[in-house]
Amino acid sequence: MLEFIFSPTSPVPAIWCVLIAMATAWLIQLVFGKHLEQHRYATIDGLRGYLAFLVFLHHSAVWFFYLKTNAWTGPPSNIYAQFGESSVALFFMITAFLFGGFKSEEQRLKV
Repeated sequence: MLEFIFSPTSPVPAIWCVLIAMATAWLIQLVFGKHLEQHRYATIDGLRGYLAFLVFLHHSAVWFFYLKTNAWTGPPSNIYAQFGESSVALFFMITAFLFGGFKSEEQRLKV
């Protein structure tokens, strides 16, 4: 059982990292409070932050296996591979939505 938990291909370390990130975000919000800008999508910005963190976990897994094998390959764990591919796709879709909203808002204010 411990071998599975501490295996580099196990999803357990990634789950712990995400839980720690969520707890940290909650503590920061608790200490500093919410200061939302007008016309901002705070929840979508938060989701973008978590997606960026998942890409970081993917890159960490790729780097770990590069150090072990001296070959640039995708991580052997499917969950770490999906962290990279799906998180990047969602991150860019959300970014396009936000930029499109900002651009339309900017054009609406100029008219």
